[in-house]
Amino acid sequence: MTRSTDYMPQGRHSLSPCLITRDGKSAIEFYQKAFGAEVLTAIFGPDKNHLANAVLKIGDSVFIVADEWPQDRESRSPVSLNGTSVSMYLFVEDVDRVFKNAVDAGAKPVQEPAEMFWGDRWCLLVDPEGHYWQIATHLRDLSDDEMHQAAQAFLAKIPH
Repeated sequence: MTRSTDYMPQGRHSLSPCLITRDGKSAIEFYQKAFGAEVLTAIFGPDKNHLANAVLKIGDSVFIVADEWPQDRESRSPVSLNGTSVSMYLFVEDVDRVFKNAVDAGAKPVQEPAEMFWGDRWCLLVDPEGHYWQIATHLRDLSDDEMHQAAQAFLAKIPH
C-alpha cells in the first residue's frame, strides 16, 4: 500500500496530549480565554453538546480535547477520577499575564508565579476540568553543573 500523505497531519507534532473533559464546550471556552487557544477542529455528537473530539492550538503546540464517553470506562476526566497524574507545561511570553487571565477565566491557583531554580518564572494552576497547568516564562539558561547545584540546594530544603 502506498501512502498518499505524510504519516501525521500537517502542522502537528509527533506527540499530542488529549485532555478528557466532562464539559468539552466549556473547556474549549476556558482554553480560549485563559491561553488564547485556537480551535482547529471540533466535532460534536448529534445533540451538539457532547464533544467527540476537538483539536486546539496554543502557540506552536496542538492538543486534543474530548468528552468522557459513558461506554468507555478508561477515558475519564480528572474530575471523575478525583485527580490526575499528568500536567501540561506551557511556555508563554508573560507568565504573570497568562496566570491572571487563567484565574479570571476560572482556573484555581495552586502556586503563584515565582522565579524557580531551573531558570523559569513558573506557576501552577488547575483548570475547571481538573487538569493541572504549569505555566512558565524562560528567563535564563543554566549549564548542567549550575542546574545540578541549584536542584540539590532546592531539594535539600524539602522535608523527606
